[in-house]
Amino acid sequence: MPPERLLKCEVGLQTVFGTPATPTIQLPYTADYENRDQWRNAPYDAGSWTPTGLRAKMQTECQCRMRGAAIFELLPVFWSSGYDKVTPSGTYLHTYNVSPSAPGNPKPLTAYVGAKGVNLGASGPAVILPDLYLRSWRLDGSVTGEKTCNWEAELFGTQVNDNNGAGTAFANVNLPTTPELLKVLLASFNLADASTTGGVFTTMTAVYGSLLDWELNATTGLAPAYSGDGNTLSFTGLRFVAPAHTLRLTIRLSSANFALIYRKYATGTYQELQLTLNGSGGRSLDIKMTGLFTECRSVHARRQDELVLEATFTAETPYFQTTTPHYLTLAVNSSHNWT
Repeated sequence: MPPERLLKCEVGLQTVFGTPATPTIQLPYTADYENRDQWRNAPYDAGSWTPTGLRAKMQTECQCRMRGAAIFELLPVFWSSGYDKVTPSGTYLHTYNVSPSAPGNPKPLTAYVGAKGVNLGASGPAVILPDLYLRSWRLDGSVTGEKTCNWEAELFGTQVNDNNGAGTAFANVNLPTTPELLKVLLASFNLADASTTGGVFTTMTAVYGSLLDWELNATTGLAPAYSGDGNTLSFTGLRFVAPAHTLRLTIRLSSANFALIYRKYATGTYQELQLTLNGSGGRSLDIKMTGLFTECRSVHARRQDELVLEATFTAETPYFQTTTPHYLTLAVNSSHNWT
């Protein structure tokens, strides 16, 4: 079935898999959902018996993509359903310590999606997408254009529930109070050589006045797990495969940046990388990655009449980190607790 455009979306956090939640917030995103049910039509031989429509649903599943401006208050909504349902600490601080060897305990979302005012049937305009988990996401920023940060997420769930054709009424909930967009110009970028102790991120070198574009692409490692003995047409749990997190960078060329990035790429030196985006009222997003520069396509690329260095950084725990090995930490301080 082709994707259907969402014109309104509300979500709630489920307590457990299999029990849909009532939405508690609205999301300001444009998106698509796709009904991925599988059906089977039984073949027949018209010469041996009267044709009869034998058709059955064999599997239920849905997929949902959401995209728009990155907002501090909404990042935990997604990451709690992709990495771990963390308990906020301090004042609205959500910290996600991501490790390929230690999966967290994410909690699924329930989404009500549809076109307000266009009822599917007697009960309302929305369909329900339960048991949504975050499969992948992308966060990017550019100094050109609107100078905001963009967000895109892909989720998978158990079904598209249209209430037997009647539709469902929206819960008519609001956005989180005082949401704030991430601004690409309010960022800092630091690098340091990784050591045998992971997660330190001190005594770092600032890359100042040089970061032009960046794009962080991530797959959480979550995938649906089907079971022949689950006695249900939907997936019954989650599989965890290796996550992947890559950061593509466009940086003004200088002798200092050449030494900080290209030479580390050429020598295969593991790095600690920190990208921090600041907002008002104590808001911040702090991204800490340990890994390698795995690609450096050019140190003399041209972008808007400037010489730039283009590189890709891939998260990877160093083989020599014997104390608190580190892969990725995402820390969001906002004005809203996602519980």
